[in-house]
Amino acid sequence: MTCNLGVPGSIPGDGSRIRWRPILGRFPSGQRGQTVNLLAYAFEGSNPSLPITSSLSRRFFLFQPFGGTMNDQDSLPDFCFECTACSFCCSGAPGYVWLSREDLDRLLTYLELEQAAFIQNYCRWIKTGEGKALSLQEKKSGEATYDCIFLKHGKCSVYPARPLQCRTYPFWSEIVTTKKGWEEESHSCPGIGRGSSVPRKQIEDYLTARRNHRRLYYPL
Repeated sequence: MTCNLGVPGSIPGDGSRIRWRPILGRFPSGQRGQTVNLLAYAFEGSNPSLPITSSLSRRFFLFQPFGGTMNDQDSLPDFCFECTACSFCCSGAPGYVWLSREDLDRLLTYLELEQAAFIQNYCRWIKTGEGKALSLQEKKSGEATYDCIFLKHGKCSVYPARPLQCRTYPFWSEIVTTKKGWEEESHSCPGIGRGSSVPRKQIEDYLTARRNHRRLYYPL
């Protein structure tokens, strides 16, 4: 089997397979889903009542890490990935999916909605140390579990327009910069270790994209 390098993470709508931060995102990129024990503290100005993402969710922490780079000692053939459509990166413990201007515009175009209506129906403002940042809403799916607002019937309903945070999972710096991080994440993400190895250039491109990702803050 060969992994679809263009669409890591998330699940296609048609069901096919496919804190410390200086901005430094289902986990810190804040993102949705992750097993590595990372810092997820809310520092000065942040809301202490906000839930802190646990190892049960791959969504994002309050702050997002730097894009990072691959370590030379890591053997690229070990970085294999093929999405199994398990929805791990879209559900679990409470978390955040941070939106950039590009993320927001892409979703607005895909859903054919005005900005105000989209934010009212699908987003929330999260108080952080840098101001109120825009994140997707989530919906309660169990006693202590939540789903991304766009997860419907086990699939991403906006897959072609999903945010960068979702597009790049599991190729986040806190996961791929060391073999240990990659191996630990595989305990929660069944797609890790499947398919063919992902080229170093592809992973570096994901890390660069995440490093350049800028959250939207209130007011827009």
